[in-house]
This record gives sequence, C-alpha cells and structure tokens, in this order.
Amino acid sequence: MREGNTWGPVGFILTTALYTWGAFLYFQAKCFSQLRMPVSGYVMGYYESYQCLLLLVAVFTGMGTLLCLRKRRQTLHMAANVLLPLELYLLAIVADYNPVLVVLMGVALVAAFFFYAWIIFIASKGSVLRKSAWFMHGMKMLTALILLPGLLYVCGMDKGVVAAAQAEAAALEDVEEHTIKNHIEDLVIFEESRWQEASMEEKATALTIVAAIETRYLGLSRTPDVNVGCLKAGLLGRYVPGEGRVYVSADVVKYGSGEEALEVLLHEMYHAYQREQVDLYQNAPEKYRTLRLFNNAETYLEEFSDYKTGDEDFEAYKNQWVEESARIYANEGVLDYEEEIAAYLTYQKQEEKKHE
Repeated sequence: MREGNTWGPVGFILTTALYTWGAFLYFQAKCFSQLRMPVSGYVMGYYESYQCLLLLVAVFTGMGTLLCLRKRRQTLHMAANVLLPLELYLLAIVADYNPVLVVLMGVALVAAFFFYAWIIFIASKGSVLRKSAWFMHGMKMLTALILLPGLLYVCGMDKGVVAAAQAEAAALEDVEEHTIKNHIEDLVIFEESRWQEASMEEKATALTIVAAIETRYLGLSRTPDVNVGCLKAGLLGRYVPGEGRVYVSADVVKYGSGEEALEVLLHEMYHAYQREQVDLYQNAPEKYRTLRLFNNAETYLEEFSDYKTGDEDFEAYKNQWVEESARIYANEGVLDYEEEIAAYLTYQKQEEKKHE
C-alpha cells in the first residue's frame, strides 16, 4: 500500500469532522432504526440504540483519523473512517431484512482477510510492525468497501420495496371496483399467521391494494403512492401532500402485526382525505363555505396551519381533531377489514370440509 499525505493535518481533521457530521445527520434521518439483536430478538430502546451509534462513530472515526494523521492523510482513508461505523451499525438491521446479503458480505470479508493477509505478510517485504500497519489500514478500507452494499441497501430499501409493490399493483387496473370483497384473496395476508410469514414485498403489495380500496371508499381524486421505508424512530407513518405519498415505517411492516400496519395505512389515508377536504373548502366560493359539509374542513385547515407534532407535545398532538378523527376512522376500518377476512376464511374452511 502506498503511503503518503494529500491533506494537511488540520484540513484532514476538520474535513473528516464535517463529513462525519453530514453523514451522521443523513443517516439519522434516512436509515436510523432501533437495534434488534439477531439471536435473542431483543429490541434496544431508541436512546440505547442512539448511544451505540454515537459510540461506534466516536471509536472508529476518531481512532481511524488519529491513526491516519502521520502518513495516511488521504481521501480514501477519510471516506473509510466516516463510513465504517455507520456500516457496522447497519449490520444488525440488514441481517433482519436481507440475511442473504449479510452472508455474502461475511464470506467476502473472510476471503478478503485471508487473501490480503497472504499478500501483506507473505508476498511483501518489510518489518512485522510495518506490515501490521499496512494490514490494519488495508482491511479497514476493504471492510468499508465490502460492507457498502449493506449501507446502500438500507438507504434504498424503501425504493426497492415500493418498486416491487407498484409492479404488483399494476394488476389493480383489471379490477372493476376496488372493494374489500373484490380483493379479499389478496387481503387475507393481514391474518396474523400469514402476515408473519409474508415477505416485505408481499406486505407492501397488500398495503398498496388497501390504498386503492380506500381511495374508492374515501372518494379521493387519486391513489397515493405507498412507500414502505425507514422513518424516524417513533414515527409510524406520515402523509406528504406535496408528494401525494403515504409513508409507512418499515419497522411496523417488518416487526409489527398485520393489524398495526393496516391501522397505520388507514390513518394516513384519512389524512389524505382531510387534505382534499381542505383544498375543496379553500377553492369553494365564499357563500358555500358555511355549508355543514365544511365544518370539519375549517377545523382541519386551522390545525394544519398550526400543526402540533408528537415531538413538541404528545398530548397536544393526540388531541388535535385531525389526529383524533383519523384514529377513529382507522380503528373502525381495521374492524371492517378483519370481519371481512374472518368471514372469508371461515367460508374457505367450510368449503374445504365439504370436499373432504
């Protein structure tokens, strides 16, 4: 490995700190999730997980920067120092979503370890101390490179799931009317035993179908896209009017029950309905705004203009009518879906018994 400096000491430290801060903020917003232990299944708390991430960044980025200060102040070393702790943190997350990818990365790491050890300690000349330094820095960069697919996978996981869901959703155009009854064979996935065995793609597809059904029931002008991806810890879902998109937390879909995922989606779909009510109210002539049908729209408009988030004040957030009415709709909707699914499964069992 060629040694040499392309950065001054101060510039190397300050630039590393800047990139670390930027990568950390992006990671926190896009990819951060509570750690789940692969064997026990124990889910660490938000602050425990956050502290683990901070510790990894402090140790690996800090130590890596210090070790590079003398002879390896180079951009590639800087990138490895910044990325490595984030990639290590994601291993547990990636293992839960895509264990095959983790196995492949593990095999690649083992192969790289032995191959690089052979090159450095057997095929190269130099003192043991010098070879050890080469090996340590080389493996750091190889590890960062080999684990990079895991980081990219989690960053783009929502897109991958949504792409699969939207590809499956193309079949929705063949259904004359989007109703629970017409889609019942697709919706039985929400039965708990089936939900736990289903893949992320199958779950995302089912949520896309529900979005189409709810679009018809609520009379929305268009079906929002359903995006299953990494959201901020504690945020189960959100509706973004400007994008026309409903976001559902990948943690809810992966770890939660079918009922929980369904409830989150119905809640966010009702927010889409509220937004359309507000748009209609604002575009209506003044003489029609006193109509009873706009009673809720006026309240929604006031609350949206001064919306309280759960981060600021959870009680204030919960007591907003936009949230309370969405909870009521979601709770009632979940019961409707569950009753239809239970009735269909009972009918199926009865039919099977007749043919035995």
